[in-house]
Amino acid sequence: MVLARVKLNVDKEFSLKDSSLEMLYPIYDTPTNMLFTQGAIHRTDDRTQSNIGFGWRHFSGNDWMAGVNTFIDHDLSRSHTRIGVGAEYWRDYLKLSANGYIRASGWKKSPDVEDYQERPANGWDIRAEGYLPAWPAAWRKPDV
Repeated sequence: MVLARVKLNVDKEFSLKDSSLEMLYPIYDTPTNMLFTQGAIHRTDDRTQSNIGFGWRHFSGNDWMAGVNTFIDHDLSRSHTRIGVGAEYWRDYLKLSANGYIRASGWKKSPDVEDYQERPANGWDIRAEGYLPAWPAAWRKPDV
């Protein structure tokens, strides 16, 4: 089964600003393991970006899920590329993920600022989302 998410925002000039298409396709899917490929294209801030990647998730009955992934992100508007690797862990009341990014393209002339060059940044992100099982309405979703 292919999972898809479509977000279409059309303004009065019929542009697709802030629109996106995301798809997840399980290559191998059992009750305990899933190998998948995922791709997306989105338009944000007058830039079109795409990504494609592979991942693996292990499901432990109804208790938890852990997985790893690797992606290539490409800015179609400016020809910048970066590679990402990540890990995730989910339980009923907790979602954790961490990703690292390495630039795969170098300096290029910026179309926004004269005599300025730009490139993708190396970096990382950590995300946590959860709630206390006794108080599910008191959830927190910090991004670091």
